[in-house]
Amino acid sequence: MFAVVSFVVSASAWAVQRLSTRTVIAGSVAGSAVAVMASVAGIDGYPWSNVVVLMVAVAGGVGVGRWVTPTARAMFLLLAVLSALDLSQLLWAGGTRAQGPAPWETWFHLLVLAADGTPILKIGVVDLLLVAAVAEHWRRRGAGFWLAALTGPVGLALSSGYAWVVRPAGGMVLVPFVFVGWSMSELWWRRHRRRAVP
Repeated sequence: MFAVVSFVVSASAWAVQRLSTRTVIAGSVAGSAVAVMASVAGIDGYPWSNVVVLMVAVAGGVGVGRWVTPTARAMFLLLAVLSALDLSQLLWAGGTRAQGPAPWETWFHLLVLAADGTPILKIGVVDLLLVAAVAEHWRRRGAGFWLAALTGPVGLALSSGYAWVVRPAGGMVLVPFVFVGWSMSELWWRRHRRRAVP
């Protein structure tokens, strides 16, 4: 399911390519403001909060994708640093996990909940934002739709496979898998470009 959601985010980032940078930044700021105010007020927005999460992820990701220089080195550095920060969360994770998300979490995670309130799907807005940023990065480098749209889903599909095989007791970090997915797409792109050169 991670891969399906990330494909929707990547495709949405591709679809809004004609919007100005000012517009996507305004959308991201507006969505973030709603999320912060609602979480401070303790409002449980599920399932409608998912709309805000997707808005922030797509608009913010497109903004980041336009801000980062469209080169492999720039994206490598961004994803490497954020992956390290994401992995560092595992050092601080501990204790028992709550059955259901706290009200504030509904505004910063894309959620699908079971009838008893336990999460079936939970993806952080930053993870989805990076998926959209990678899609915009590939668009700016001249890649086609499928490379841009499938890079994030491939990475998150790997995370699902990892979770199925390893079954980690704690929480999952997803940014490193986005990094792996982007690295695979970069290798494919370089090999494909070399073959295309006469």
